Amino acid sequence: MSMKLTPLRFFEKVKKIIAGNLTNYIVAGNNISLSTDSDGKVSITSAGGGGAANLWFPPDTAHAEDDEFASTLDSDWAAYNQDDAAAGTLDTSTAIDFYGTYNSGNALRVSANSTYRPSWLQVQVPARSKYYLITKAYTFPTNVLIWARFKFAQEDNANQANNDGTIGLAITANNSGVPDVNNVLELYMNEPDADSIKATVWRRQGGSWAQVGGSTDSVASEGQAIEYAAIHKVDSTYHLWVGTESNWVYLSSTTLSFTPARIGFVFQNVNVAPTLVSGIDFIRFVETDKFVL
Repeated sequence: MSMKLTPLRFFEKVKKIIAGNLTNYIVAGNNISLSTDSDGKVSITSAGGGGAANLWFPPDTAHAEDDEFASTLDSDWAAYNQDDAAAGTLDTSTAIDFYGTYNSGNALRVSANSTYRPSWLQVQVPARSKYYLITKAYTFPTNVLIWARFKFAQEDNANQANNDGTIGLAITANNSGVPDVNNVLELYMNEPDADSIKATVWRRQGGSWAQVGGSTDSVASEGQAIEYAAIHKVDSTYHLWVGTESNWVYLSSTTLSFTPARIGFVFQNVNVAPTLVSGIDFIRFVETDKFVL
């Protein structure tokens, strides 16, 4: 069976197919336009930005602090060993070894916009059972929604080690230009234990650790659907969220006795092989008291 279509009708059919296939990726449908150039080639364009149909699409107007990790790593970011209160380095020259063991020093292996994982920051921290930070200075306004998208590796149940492959968002006070490790708020999107991987929140104030609110658990061997973490500051209260592509989970809220002055990411690997690798797609900022995600 064959069907003859006028050029206009053909383009409408193509538009419908594109819209149907891209619904999960961009704002499709009426925002897609097709046109023919003088050379007879077909141009396909879409209304830029927004991303109402998904969470990862870049916004129309980026915040000055947004980082999409689309090129080399910005010099604002710095590494720090949280457990030892020691300076670290961001090693952009040593290749990440996905199947080996890396368990010494305070150098964090990072790769931004790699050939195989473009527009993601890949991070491999030393497998020393220590927490590491990548942060930058940030002046918190009255209201701000900060959120990021992550990917992480994990072991199956038989090999799952406590805290291996942990990644999350971190807020810290400032200590002479470096993180004040005695005053932190950390939202772990995948804090692993022997039989589960959970999203949870911990706060350290004046050197004392305390869990904030509850957690959301997922059996490790089945994987973890959560890929987003968000900290929403509304006046003096910090609301903590984790999310999937389809929904958000509200974990808890807290106030802080310290003044946050740095924002970034927290990681941990333990000394088992292979040393796991994490990924960060972006971190974004929206100055609002509304949870607009």
